[in-house]
Amino acid sequence: MMLTADMSLVRDLPIEETGQVLCSYETCPINGIKTYDHVVTFANDNQAFINQFSNAFEIMIEHGYGDAANPLEDVLD
Repeated sequence: MMLTADMSLVRDLPIEETGQVLCSYETCPINGIKTYDHVVTFANDNQAFINQFSNAFEIMIEHGYGDAANPLEDVLD
């Protein structure tokens, strides 16, 4: 099962004001955001995902994280 957030990494999901997606996974176009290649890579290579995730998670744990408006402000100083 995929959440809408997961699907939006691969597909362009047009959404109505009600929150309903206007197409299915098969009929929604591949998104123009540069996440598709990463999704495919990580889907086919779990170790690549673990390596990238563990690096990012370690930075977050060691340095914290910013607020939603300025996520990297004062984090990587």
